[in-house]
Amino acid sequence: MISKTVIIMICFFAGMMSAHAEKVRNGNETALAYIEAGDTIAKQAVIQRANDLIHTFRYLRVIRILRDQPEPGLYRIETIEPSSDIIVVLDVAKRKISLDLAATLVVGDCLNVQGRVRSIVAGVKGEPPRMLVESANLRFKDRSAPKAGAETLDEVDPRAVKTAQ
Repeated sequence: MISKTVIIMICFFAGMMSAHAEKVRNGNETALAYIEAGDTIAKQAVIQRANDLIHTFRYLRVIRILRDQPEPGLYRIETIEPSSDIIVVLDVAKRKISLDLAATLVVGDCLNVQGRVRSIVAGVKGEPPRMLVESANLRFKDRSAPKAGAETLDEVDPRAVKTAQ
């Protein structure tokens, strides 16, 4: 007779084998695809492909910081994505690391962010389109543009360990 422990272990490992992490998309490319989409139908297709999925953004330049938004103790940060000029609105996650970094930000800083795209809306009255990213994890302050040539991992993510060249 098989013991309960063996059955639990089999179920656990079977679940591990079938589980997979959600794919992370490039938010900068999504923003650019939205801008380059010609008509409303093409823009809706970009929105449908992006909605409710996790995206990573680089080089987002902070243009406005709203404290205690959308609720007390949190931050809503408005940024500009450089290749598309889309306003990316970040509702910062309740993670301590993100909140601590948000508290140090000033207008003009650039960010590396990961979060779930909730909406993309066309700009009104000549304003650029807006993309809302909820549960945004502020990963680190970033440079304002890609480095010419290849970047090493420690240049992309300052938390990475620098290796000998």
